[in-house]
Amino acid sequence: MRALAAAFKTAQIANSITPRYRITLTRSGQSTVTYTQTRIISIEHREEPYSAQAEVVLNNSDLAVTTDFKGYQGVIDYGMVVSAVDTYSSSAPLFVVGQQAHSSQGVLTVTLTLVGLADLLAEDKAGTQSLMSNADLQTPKDLLTQVIKAILPARANNTVYALDDLVRPAVSNDFTYKCTVAGTSAGAPPVFPTTIGGTVADNTVTWTNQGKELKAFSHCVAYTPTFDSEDSLLDTVIPADTFPIELNDTRLDAIRRLLCFTRVVMRVEDDGEVHFRAPTIDGDTWVTLTA
Repeated sequence: MRALAAAFKTAQIANSITPRYRITLTRSGQSTVTYTQTRIISIEHREEPYSAQAEVVLNNSDLAVTTDFKGYQGVIDYGMVVSAVDTYSSSAPLFVVGQQAHSSQGVLTVTLTLVGLADLLAEDKAGTQSLMSNADLQTPKDLLTQVIKAILPARANNTVYALDDLVRPAVSNDFTYKCTVAGTSAGAPPVFPTTIGGTVADNTVTWTNQGKELKAFSHCVAYTPTFDSEDSLLDTVIPADTFPIELNDTRLDAIRRLLCFTRVVMRVEDDGEVHFRAPTIDGDTWVTLTA
């Protein structure tokens, strides 16, 4: 969700507003570029539950737009003038996948085509089959974490671990381990059990073998999952062998199938992380009348 300042909310319902919009394009190792409505001719921006796409047309009659922005991250901000100050609210980050220069009605333009993180997840395909056993203990939350992160972090020495943190051994043994007693790990790794359900003490941390490590998307880009709220199913249901991942299945398909075990929904937010939350409904309460 996007947090808006009180003054911004008040300005939204005023009799008249002065709109503002811009796009900021960034890439590691490159200069950040921001274009406002003085450069932007039009923006077509669509956000759906599992997709976000935009087409941004820039005026390039002065030939100032010379950068190839393909591969850049683009954040579209919408806003207005609040107390004589341009104030913006950022949408979820998009990624430039296409760029085209052309002329239109005597004006030179550059059109940027952008897609959202969910669209990229729909392009990531499993590089190998991943089959859970019927003894597997991993919950939808465990599996969602692995799909989003692509590969779990290796257990580290002298590190504080919270309840439910997931790791793999530094030298993978094909199993996933969950922190079931929070604490600080030892100065050397323990001998991790290879029996599902087996536990091992690691200084003040206890690790439990949850089942097979999910490696189908280990070749993909890692993203950050954030669990804002949970329902009663997210960390209790055990899909086990009812959740296979076949070769070429997509990450987005895996996420959507896991969410079917829960009442939780997914949303990519303006921090660029993949958020999961149990939706709440507010409004009028309807009462059923009986005779």
